[in-house]
Amino acid sequence: MDHYDVVVVGAGAGGSVVAARLSENPDRSVLVLEAGDAPRSRDDYPPELLDAAVVPGAAPTAGRHWPYPVQLTDRQATTIFRGRVLGGCSATNGGYFIRARTADFDDWEA
Repeated sequence: MDHYDVVVVGAGAGGSVVAARLSENPDRSVLVLEAGDAPRSRDDYPPELLDAAVVPGAAPTAGRHWPYPVQLTDRQATTIFRGRVLGGCSATNGGYFIRARTADFDDWEA
């Protein structure tokens, strides 16, 4: 196929659901792009991604994460890691919650 009606970038939890819903229409062609591995079956997933007791998001492994620098406060920066595999952060147990800074709330209110 040389064209698609819709291109979904990222096959994480959100992108996968969007692509699945869009593809329910047989007249619509959907392409899903994923930068990381896209295992075809459970047996193809790395063992550390199948063990819920392991949190690979806390100890990123090569090739399965995107590092993103973030500014937590005016004086504190860190790096968070986002899943780079079919399932995204849901597959790597790497979901993060970072509370917005006071300045963010002020900007949103304005």
